Amino acid sequence: MGDHRRRPPFRSDDVRSARSPREREPLAAADEVLEGHAVEALLDRARQIGERGIRDVVRARMRLLLRRDPEHDRSLDGAEHVAEPHLVRTPGEREAAARTALRLDETGALQRLEDLLEETERDALALGDVPHLRGRAAVLREVEDGADGVAPAVREPEHGRQSNCRIGKLKNNDTKRHPAVEGMLARMSIASDEARAIHDEHPAIDLHADTLMWSRWVGYDLHKRHEPPLPKAALGGHVDIPRMREGGMGAQFFGLVSLPLADRPRGMARTVHEQIDQLDAQMIQKPGTMRLVKTADELDACKRDGAVAALLGIEGAHALEGDLDNVAVFARRGVRYVGLLHFSSNEAGFPAYGRGRADDKGLTPWGFSLVERCEAEGVLVDLAHVNRAGFLDACRVAKKPPIVSHTGVLGAFDHWRNIDDSQLRAVADRGGVVGVIFCPRYVGGEGLEPVVKHLMHIVDVVGEDAPALGSDWDGFIVPTQELKDPRGLPLLTDALLAAGMSRTAVGKILRGNVMRVLRDA
Repeated sequence: MGDHRRRPPFRSDDVRSARSPREREPLAAADEVLEGHAVEALLDRARQIGERGIRDVVRARMRLLLRRDPEHDRSLDGAEHVAEPHLVRTPGEREAAARTALRLDETGALQRLEDLLEETERDALALGDVPHLRGRAAVLREVEDGADGVAPAVREPEHGRQSNCRIGKLKNNDTKRHPAVEGMLARMSIASDEARAIHDEHPAIDLHADTLMWSRWVGYDLHKRHEPPLPKAALGGHVDIPRMREGGMGAQFFGLVSLPLADRPRGMARTVHEQIDQLDAQMIQKPGTMRLVKTADELDACKRDGAVAALLGIEGAHALEGDLDNVAVFARRGVRYVGLLHFSSNEAGFPAYGRGRADDKGLTPWGFSLVERCEAEGVLVDLAHVNRAGFLDACRVAKKPPIVSHTGVLGAFDHWRNIDDSQLRAVADRGGVVGVIFCPRYVGGEGLEPVVKHLMHIVDVVGEDAPALGSDWDGFIVPTQELKDPRGLPLLTDALLAAGMSRTAVGKILRGNVMRVLRDA
């Protein structure tokens, strides 16, 4: 896991209120420490899920966190105690225990894993349960210190290669397979020549992946080929340049994530800048391999030159720290869209889910000003995670196409994360696009069919100019297994063709619709 005390140099001249770490106000420093604790807790929990199984981890953690309260502890009567530290087991024993506890071959395994990773962990962040996060981080840090001897060893490359450390492997897993193994895997899921040809003509653009937060946290290298380190490809390890090329991808929008854990968050803008710094540093490593772009013409140039394109979007306007001038600051650094909300309310409005949820309230006056300012700066407005009232407010005043970078649709599956047909029409009426997420929890089931169903519903309601791809790769999801990384995109293309969609419509979904929005905005 990443060392949160060591960060890339911050470009202080890019932010009006930037200060050196020593000069920043104490609240900002406290927020960064808390974010570090929360991140380490999440990563540790994920690693232990893979090694010990869900039930053991939950029971052990709850007993430790609630041990001072007999009333709480009574609710756990009958739960087995975990007597043996998990790393005392051999790697083979850990693997067997994980498979037994998770029952990976059963249909319920995915649901249980998502219940823990999605609802429990994300609720703690969204609801700002600071004591819970601090306590959990402290407990899990003790586990790692005792198990590994020296906690910083997790951050060393050799630790990831020589041990069973899942997070070390996430950082450093530059996978090289024997050619025969590569051939066998390729034969297991072969896309048609027609699908490959469509991707050659329309290299796919995905509207949302949170990969740069992993680069910031653990040094995730986009140039290296990775394999997701956790069961079911949970959490991350989804996107890198080699797999983008294999999957016929031309561009990835990278979401820039910050976690507003305190009541008055500070340091959020800095967090976003550090993720952009990570991308800058990685592009310098291999010049010309990946380019940061903003326009459709620049994307065309990448296609012509054989380069992979990177675009940037901010997830949650809390990162602007209440200052509309930061829109221009981030636009100069390459940010192409700003999401108004994430999992907590902010100056712009209220989330569809999370801390500060208020379903009957729309955009605030500052939120309306933000929409206007984004359009003036040529920055797209992203309506993912916005509550319905605020979503429709933004569409009503928009003069340029809005986007929904990653979502499902209620007409295909009923879930709080998804948007209804009125919201689809509101986006389409302004010429915008809706990116469909690759997460069974939100699309209603495993496999390509549910994803196709959501894309087809958008076409049925508002036409083929609106749907796009919005994977949410690397965003703490358990992805659709055929789409666990970019290599599966040609399989989705085949599935769309098999569902009766025309080559023209598929090309629009893969690339054309996003290109049009970039030109129009």
